[in-house]
Amino acid sequence: MNEELIKFIHQSLRITTSAFDDEISTLIEAALIDMENAGVYNPNKDNALIKQAIKLYCMGYFGDRPNAERFVLAYESLRNSIALAGDSFD
Repeated sequence: MNEELIKFIHQSLRITTSAFDDEISTLIEAALIDMENAGVYNPNKDNALIKQAIKLYCMGYFGDRPNAERFVLAYESLRNSIALAGDSFD
């Protein structure tokens, strides 16, 4: 897994330990699979919008967050927008 992306998610979730790296890696992979299933063509983890979508996915599904539903809805909205952009996105 991309260490920079895991560090980015650590900062987003305000985590300072590597104890959750396996769970975070699984969430990142789940987000990428979900994006592909929704029609995002070959999501590139270095793209800013893809990174933002992964961040929102992780914030929605990691732990017990008070605003988790809001983050999931924001993720779904961004994911759908990226999918609608199609090949022009890359």
